[in-house]
Amino acid sequence: MLAPAQRLEAITVCQTKRFLERFSADVGFRAELARDPIAAARARGLPVDPREIRPLWDPSCAEPPGSANGCGPTAAYRRFHQAKLRRRAEMAHACAPADPRFGAWRERQQNRCRGQFGVAYAAGILHAPACFELTSGCSVGCGFCGLCAPPLRAIAPYDTAGRQLWREALEVIRALCGAAAGHAACYWATDPFDNPDYEQFLADFRAILGRYPQTTTALALRDPERTRALLQATASTGAINRFSVLTLAQLDRIHRTFSAAELATVELVPQMPGSSLLRSASGRARLRGAAEDPPPYLAPLAGGGEELAYPAPPDAPWTPTSIACVSGFLINLPERTVALISPCPASDENPLGYLTLAHGAFATAADLERTLGDMIGSQMPIALGPDDFVRLREDLEVTVTPSGFQLATPFRRVSVDTPRGGAHLRQLAELLRQPRRVSELELLLCYTCATPAEATRRQLDRLFAAGLLAWGRDGAPAAAQP
Repeated sequence: MLAPAQRLEAITVCQTKRFLERFSADVGFRAELARDPIAAARARGLPVDPREIRPLWDPSCAEPPGSANGCGPTAAYRRFHQAKLRRRAEMAHACAPADPRFGAWRERQQNRCRGQFGVAYAAGILHAPACFELTSGCSVGCGFCGLCAPPLRAIAPYDTAGRQLWREALEVIRALCGAAAGHAACYWATDPFDNPDYEQFLADFRAILGRYPQTTTALALRDPERTRALLQATASTGAINRFSVLTLAQLDRIHRTFSAAELATVELVPQMPGSSLLRSASGRARLRGAAEDPPPYLAPLAGGGEELAYPAPPDAPWTPTSIACVSGFLINLPERTVALISPCPASDENPLGYLTLAHGAFATAADLERTLGDMIGSQMPIALGPDDFVRLREDLEVTVTPSGFQLATPFRRVSVDTPRGGAHLRQLAELLRQPRRVSELELLLCYTCATPAEATRRQLDRLFAAGLLAWGRDGAPAAAQP
């Protein structure tokens, strides 16, 4: 039981969180706050004095470092938010799979994403090892869906055979990933509440993998008591629950239906026009073209890194974004399919914001185990082999320097050099502009620069581990992935 002071702080944090949910979703509220903070809060029934938490919503009101250690509602919310960020960082670390090949592959994807998205944005991508879809398609049909979810067409049954396959599939993932399997999710281009037996699937998930997975739903109001029961069941377990909020009217209903305390650990994701959410330019949003209401965007900084700017200037390109959070296996239970995927910036080539590196199908859990094993064996080498094809990633800008070369994206720059003279590195950079076998590179650098083969291999392995090389086998003409 909380002490009175802790209880008071918890209530204050819940009320502040609700205020900020309205602030992030409602462009009209933001404008009214600037004119008359007290009247704006009262008009929306928010029991918060905006002046007491001004540093949380007014960017011109700076705070000194360490302000979270003080007293008052601003400091209390800062502590709450920092604890949430720590849990997320811990979760990202815990997502590393037990299989060493899988783990090395995931690290390469993380390194690639830091350069393609920017370090700050990439830090929010969990790279979970697996994801299960318990339906095919989605009943919601959001116009901005980053994954272009098709209409709902099939639901995984929780009958005797369905339950057995589900539990056996969880055992397969646990054997492959270890404790990281508990950070898988049970939705993708789906809404979890479309499956009427979702809670029973979750109970098995927790029984086998030791925790409840994250739930993100746009259907929190379809059956409020069902939603409330899920929140109550997972409240003390540390599970993350999120509501996608599509309109201001829906936000109003959510706030009327669920108390601030009930939503204390629930993330509300404001998807309506006018929200301050950095929305992804993937899926239907990309197909639709530039947003009617320009979203914030991440602007590259000249010295490296990025900053959040709002709104985007009229001529700004789409920010490199994605809603994908899995570097691992996407398993659809109704269709019995599996794909190996990893986040990437949404583009014309990858409009959904993720790479699909392998496909497979299964009828039984034994089939699934074999398919995953084959994908790991063919797609996840720990180190390069002599017959592997490699090249520098096509999105990297290559600059040759006297001591070697530099590789850059708008967000990151990596120097590959040596103080002893970089002729062999400059030559390597030129050779890596096209796909070549590792053994060919070793031979060419040996003849042209007298570089020992083992030295070339070490350099290639370093580039490979850093996610800077595209890689392929069997004569792949354009090595596709780190």
